[in-house]
Amino acid sequence: MKQIPSLLMAAVCGSWLCSACGSSDKEAKQADTTAVVVAQQPNLPQTNVSFPELRDTVRLGASVYACQIITEPDETLPIFVDNQEQEFYQNRVTVRVTRDGQEVISRSFVKDDFSQYAVASTRQDFDGGMLTGMSLNREASDAGRLCFWAVVGWCGEGPTFRVYIQPGSNQVSIEQDFSSVDNSMPDEVM
Repeated sequence: MKQIPSLLMAAVCGSWLCSACGSSDKEAKQADTTAVVVAQQPNLPQTNVSFPELRDTVRLGASVYACQIITEPDETLPIFVDNQEQEFYQNRVTVRVTRDGQEVISRSFVKDDFSQYAVASTRQDFDGGMLTGMSLNREASDAGRLCFWAVVGWCGEGPTFRVYIQPGSNQVSIEQDFSSVDNSMPDEVM
């Protein structure tokens, strides 16, 4: 029984010592905890994919072409920074087409694939944007080659491109499209 008051006194002294020097320890422990939380949640770039997958079919001649267009962020590409300093992963667009059940096109595109086709009047919009997606252009497609639209821009603005792909060979031809309202007029030829 004599040990109980001694133990009680030791506990009181111990708690008094801890409380006397505990304020800086508590702050240090809180700072450590905050640092760990921040380290566990890095500020990763955002993604900007409105339509992650599009499917379409078109009959050209006697064949039916089924198109699958997949748009997804690609962490291996350079980070896109918008005019408000927000970071986004660049997109990769994959086009897969089957003709009567057999794959005839499998091709991926990134923004750099369109760089040499952007004219001077749309260069600023091109440089300030990212590849936002692609879609099938039924009217410009025929049995010899399928046509797709590609948009490089930001917030609904930016140049569009026509991408012609020959089924079976994946041969690609790209040109800037000026039939869309989003595009500037082509550069004048002098």
